[in-house]
Amino acid sequence: MARVILGNWGWLDRNRADIDSWAAHYDKMIKLQTEYNASKYYQKVARFITKEVTADLRVDVLTIHWAHSSQIRQFNEDDYLANLRQIAKVLKDERFPSEQLYYVGGATFLIISLDVSPTTYEFKNRAMMRDLRQLTLDGTTPQFQWGHLQVDRRNVLGYPNLDRVLRHVEREMETDLVVEYMKQEVVN
Repeated sequence: MARVILGNWGWLDRNRADIDSWAAHYDKMIKLQTEYNASKYYQKVARFITKEVTADLRVDVLTIHWAHSSQIRQFNEDDYLANLRQIAKVLKDERFPSEQLYYVGGATFLIISLDVSPTTYEFKNRAMMRDLRQLTLDGTTPQFQWGHLQVDRRNVLGYPNLDRVLRHVEREMETDLVVEYMKQEVVN
């Protein structure tokens, strides 16, 4: 009897590598792909931008970070995860099917948009921001930080991989935070 039970669970051991790979590439709590997949996708896009000289290819990379999320996480992990799922739902509902959505950890989401016209891209961003501002997480309105970079033939060599792109948008978010802080100091 024990052999039958263990034999029936043997598929788990045989597929361990596939399960581990899936877990590394897909965040099962947020139900989005991870930074690993985003990195692979971005590298492929950057190669095409570099290789296709006559095509006018571009990619927009947008990061959205839920500011002050670490305080919620310290007090209630379940609320933190529920809030992240709410944010992910807004992104999934609002973005185009052709756009790639990722959760890169630390309450930060990533959207990679390939060749979306600037007008359409701005319209989608405004609609998404509006929907995110309407969220109520644990009785409060969350604050978000945004970072954006457009990569095309002119600057693709400066951003050959996703790590470089993420460093750029993180610096942009930090700069926006400092500017906002300085504005508040002037008002006070």
